[in-house]
Amino acid sequence: MCHFPPGTSKWNKIEHRLFSFITMNWRRHQLIAYETVVNLINSVKTGKGLMVRAELDANEYEKGIKV
Repeated sequence: MCHFPPGTSKWNKIEHRLFSFITMNWRRHQLIAYETVVNLINSVKTGKGLMVRAELDANEYEKGIKV
């Protein structure tokens, strides 16, 4: 089984191309805070110019609500 982040699709090739660049970018970094992860994701850029935009959602949401 494979889980994709919310809002992504297994058929969207652009997202798949970016995942490997995100992984390469945060090697040798300690992922100890959410802000660190978001900053590392935001600094990703591919050789062809694709860029990633990420932001931390600090809101708290009720558990158990079905959408």
